[in-house]
Amino acid sequence: MDLISEFNRKLENAFGFTLHKYQEAVARELIDQLEHGERFITVSMPTGSGKTVLEMLTAEYLLSKGYRRILVLEPTRFLCDQMHSRWKQLVETGKEYEGNCWSFLKNYKVVISTPQTALKCVSTLQGEFDAVIIDEVHHAITGKYYNELIAELRPKVVVGFTALLPSKKAYRASVSKIGKVVGELKLLHYDFQKLISIDSQFNPPKALVDIFDSELDERERGVYDLLYFGRLPGEVRIIYFLERTFSRYGKKAFCESFFRAIEKGKIPKSKYADEISDFCRSEQLSHKARALLDILTVYNPKETPKLRPIIVFTSRKATAYEFKDAIIRELDVPSNKVEVLTSDLSKEQRKELISRAKKGDVYIIISTLVGEEGVDIPEAGVLVMTDVPKSPLRFYQRLGRLIRVSSPMNTKVFVITMTPKTEEYRDLSEAVWNLYREGVDVSYILLNLEEKLTTQKLLDYIKETTKMLNSKWASYMLLTYSHLSDIVHKSFSQCQTKPIKLSLYRGKLFENFYLHI
Repeated sequence: MDLISEFNRKLENAFGFTLHKYQEAVARELIDQLEHGERFITVSMPTGSGKTVLEMLTAEYLLSKGYRRILVLEPTRFLCDQMHSRWKQLVETGKEYEGNCWSFLKNYKVVISTPQTALKCVSTLQGEFDAVIIDEVHHAITGKYYNELIAELRPKVVVGFTALLPSKKAYRASVSKIGKVVGELKLLHYDFQKLISIDSQFNPPKALVDIFDSELDERERGVYDLLYFGRLPGEVRIIYFLERTFSRYGKKAFCESFFRAIEKGKIPKSKYADEISDFCRSEQLSHKARALLDILTVYNPKETPKLRPIIVFTSRKATAYEFKDAIIRELDVPSNKVEVLTSDLSKEQRKELISRAKKGDVYIIISTLVGEEGVDIPEAGVLVMTDVPKSPLRFYQRLGRLIRVSSPMNTKVFVITMTPKTEEYRDLSEAVWNLYREGVDVSYILLNLEEKLTTQKLLDYIKETTKMLNSKWASYMLLTYSHLSDIVHKSFSQCQTKPIKLSLYRGKLFENFYLHI
């Protein structure tokens, strides 16, 4: 009986399933690369396609080839616990993340740990582990702890697994400390299309993508314009940060950052600062919270149990708690049915929350960054991104909480909320393409992104100017004379790479530029 057949027998006994055909194909290619002497291999597969099982198989192979002990690295303690509960059913597996260095010396074939803890105990680990398996290996490519740990341990082999390894990070890996220890990175990349070509029976999960605009109301637009047009005095980089925070995360997160900037002296006292302070003290819901309430009215977990739990992502903790309060108050959802998943929760509390969600006892989970990795809830029917990460990696990780092969629902609902006429729509364009490349059906989405980008905000301003001048022409000198100078210059520079509907003409007088609307 070959290794994979024996491994399938163990899987059947422990979990009641065996490897899919595509997983066997990936496993055989990985083993083949190891047989040919590759020492630094990363397997990139879509989230939810079964990387954890392949990590276990890799350990089985290495142990069968005489590797004495294997160190498995997880980025968080929560993932250590989650993976340990699975691994221990197949092989003697220990875990250590509390800093008790002696624990690594127990007679376990596999030990699961965080890189921080392992590095702290590295003097104890010398010569103990001759192979390292790294889950979520994208953390390791430029991560200080991972690189220093591998440099100290000097293992014979490093095998990593991830949902997405951007090409720039793959390049950095080849010249990182890890690469210097175990050689150049060998990347085995499998997207949904490649898995289908390997296994005709493979049916990738699909998502129906829905877009909700999170429109600013009149007062919010007034505050945003103070930031966008540079009227609020303060450090330029701080104003830019506040502008993006306001559009992406809403009032609560923005006001939290705004008052912090005032305390640090980054924003001086002014009538505009007072105006924003008054706005922050008001009780109105943010545009992001209002959009989320609209979404939960359409995709109602109270009326449609199969959608439970709905997972909502935001990058800011303040926004997450605003969402929970709004849902309880405005939609009359019981408080114990809406939970917030943040770093404030202990690992035991997170495990309990996920257990309740799997049973259907939680209708809505509002998660910050802590839930982007390792939160495995295939029962989820809807995922809402109230902000879209610019990082394709984070976008994939969030999406992976919904798009899982093991899901009881083959078609899910993926909802994005975007603030019109802000940079969010530029992020969305890239995000949707990433979704499409992973085999998710987005063919029915028709978006006129151009009219919702920040360039449209500039066009609106120019139209107002030409209307005021009773002319079809607006002088470039006039437009760049005021606080809009940087914005106009920036928009024109974008024209070189992304055309917008503006025609530039050179006038005779002072050789000014003109805009024709």
